[in-house]
Amino acid sequence: IEQSKDAVEFEWGQGQIYREIRRARHYHRPATLLAITTTDESLNVSLDRFIQEAQRKMIRKYVAARIANFLRDELRDCDVITQRDDHFVMLLPETGKENTIDVIARLEAAAKDKLGLDIKIGMSTFPDEAVTFESLLECAEARMESALVEGEAQIESAPANSEGVLQI
Repeated sequence: IEQSKDAVEFEWGQGQIYREIRRARHYHRPATLLAITTTDESLNVSLDRFIQEAQRKMIRKYVAARIANFLRDELRDCDVITQRDDHFVMLLPETGKENTIDVIARLEAAAKDKLGLDIKIGMSTFPDEAVTFESLLECAEARMESALVEGEAQIESAPANSEGVLQI
């Protein structure tokens, strides 16, 4: 059973509950304990939706693993590949804008050919567009989000302000 990010195991949580009830008793403060579950009827009605969500989640994990392997195979050993939420963030050291455009075109074509997937890529360059990691990341992610579904990379330049923060 998948554990919620905010809920804790009962064995650990019951100690917290017990302490809070003792505190409420000691300081004469109110407290309420709730027990919550779903009804069998609503579970049966929602079962198909939950199965579809679970399938989508498993497929996304599988696709992410395939893309990670694809990127590792397609890029150089010195390139840094990380996963952030539902996308990848890569650093191409010693690679300028002109060379990156070639890399992007090659990645898009290879992803379509090897995986049958269209990919969206946004890029930002140091020091032309931003000088901090946060600004570079913000710019690349914004461009990735605005990339066309057909996989057209967002590569146009955006000027940086005097602090080196990208203005989008």
